[in-house]
Parts: sequence; C-alpha cells; structure tokens
Amino acid sequence: MKVTLQPYERVDIAQRGQTIVYLAGASELSFETAVGNFRIPSGSQVTLPSVFEKVSIQNMSGIETESELLFVEGEYARLSDVSFVQIQGITNTISAQIVNSLTAKITNTVDIRQITETLTANIANTVDIRAITETLTTNIANTVDIRAITETLTSRPDTGASFSANDFVFDAGLSVSLAAEPKRKELLILATDSNTGNIDINGLSIEAGDSFSLENFGGPLTITGAQGDGFKVCEVLYAA
Repeated sequence: MKVTLQPYERVDIAQRGQTIVYLAGASELSFETAVGNFRIPSGSQVTLPSVFEKVSIQNMSGIETESELLFVEGEYARLSDVSFVQIQGITNTISAQIVNSLTAKITNTVDIRQITETLTANIANTVDIRAITETLTTNIANTVDIRAITETLTSRPDTGASFSANDFVFDAGLSVSLAAEPKRKELLILATDSNTGNIDINGLSIEAGDSFSLENFGGPLTITGAQGDGFKVCEVLYAA
C-alpha cells in the first residue's frame, strides 16, 4: 500500500492487521490503533498484541512523503538480524533489512499482489537508507562549531562588580557619547522626566521618563536630544 502525506498530515485508514511494516518513505511516521500507538522510521516494523481494524497514520516531518506500507494479520517473517525495542509495553521489531522477508511459506492461496506492489527496484541485500538520511545535513564534522554559543559567554565572574550612576544634560547642537567598556555587565539609560522631547540612542527614541537597558553590552553609544534635556546613565561593571 502506498500512502502520500503532506507535512504533518494525518489520515485514517480502514485496514485490518496485527503487524505494520514500514517498507520505505522519506520521514518518520506515527501510527495510532485501538491496541497501541507508536512512531517508527522507514525500514522498521511493529507487531501489536492483537489485531486492529483501523489505523491512523501521521507524517511527522515538514516534507511531503510517499510511504510504502504493509499490513499483515499475524507476525511478519522477521530477518535474522533484528533487534527488539520495548515501547509502551509493545514489542517493536526493528528490521535492518527488507530483502529475504518473504519466505517459502507463501503458497498458491496467498494473494501476493498487495505485497509485491509495495516492493521497489531499489531493494537489495541491505536497506536503502537514503530516505532516512535525506533529512540529515552534510555539515556534520568531527568537532562542533560552538562559536555561536560561546560568543555570548565570557570568563568574567558574576560577583565583584561595581556600580556607577551619572547625569548628563545636552548642550546646544551637541551629543553625548558613551565610550566602549568591555567590563560593562549592565547598562540603564533613564530619560529625565522633565524633558521637552525624546532622546535618541543610536537611532532609538526614548520619551521623557522612559528607560532603556542592555545586558553584557560593551560597545559605544551616541545619545542626542534637545538643549537642556537630560538623562541618567547607570552602569554595572565586572570586577577587573
């Protein structure tokens, strides 16, 4: 049986069986039945404790997938190199291969059309895991690039910091520049309540009485405003 699912789409299928074999597909699928729920990747199978009459299938990825499924009443012929995983009390048989899954027990009374329709020309001695690995990137290396993580971290202690507060008033046509301070832990800029207009912090406007704060910012700032207006700068610095 072939089932095409859009990203995260769920479908309900009236299908009798006890073993579900996920032959091939581009993403992990979720199965819900009256006798058990589980998620398995392509190339896996699960045998439930009893027969179900209906199954709900959901695509668990953000890509469209055409999945090939096999439903068997009873246990499906297992390979010799399977492993068993316990999920919510259900024994899931995870097969590393699909080939040789048909056995000599198939007789003339077995309708094998449904089985053979789900097999593809790619079945060989080993499972083609390309459908599984399509979601993996080729950027995995021997080491993890943690620069994006460590850029926000420093070796400075959280204790032993100093605090300072300074008032500033704008002169006519002049701005106030705050120099870069690598040891700066916290910065608070508070516009004076009596200001006649907004003050501008690197393009960000702050109304009278409002405040603006930054954490772990060590760069410079340029502050402008109307003559006579002012603001207060409060800084917490790491210890030297």
